[in-house]
Amino acid sequence: MSAIRAVVVFFLAFMLLSPFFRSTSKRVEDPVIIIAQDNSLSVTASGDTSFYKQEYPKLMNDLVTELGRDFEVQLYSLGQSFREGISYDFSDKQTNISEALTELNSRYLNRNVGALILASDGIFNQGVHPHYALEFLPFPVYTLALGDTIPVRDAAIVNVTHNRIAYLENTFPVEIHVRGVLCNGMNTNLRIIKNGVVIFSERI
Repeated sequence: MSAIRAVVVFFLAFMLLSPFFRSTSKRVEDPVIIIAQDNSLSVTASGDTSFYKQEYPKLMNDLVTELGRDFEVQLYSLGQSFREGISYDFSDKQTNISEALTELNSRYLNRNVGALILASDGIFNQGVHPHYALEFLPFPVYTLALGDTIPVRDAAIVNVTHNRIAYLENTFPVEIHVRGVLCNGMNTNLRIIKNGVVIFSERI
């Protein structure tokens, strides 16, 4: 009994000293390689549709298999929306590259990302210019240029700047940035429409 009492007293005294127990665990993660595939219609606008729908998926799958030997490969598609997995139907009518870059930056915060491979033709018609979103990425980006490199005639609104708050019946400025490619000597109309009524129009 005296031996048991001594053990109990020792244990209680030891616990009263509030000992600190440290436990460590180690988990080894492979570096992550992210592949973001542009699934927009503009990729196949060059006319080489058969290549992008038949040969290109095989080449991309070979790349994924090769990278998968040493890395954890994550696949995404971008276009009208940013989503997991790669699609090769190239049917999205809008492209928002900056949304994809911002979402990837959020998802892989503090992860061991080796690189992002962005497969795109670089044409976007939604979101901010991808250049600004790239500045905040903590991992390198490698681009895989797709589509036709020959510039085509295009007119686009690239940015609209306005006041964040506007009071009822007050006038406020709107700054519209437009871009024209191969449009020398051509004319177009810029219109602002509210509830079906044209409130501003200018010939450019």
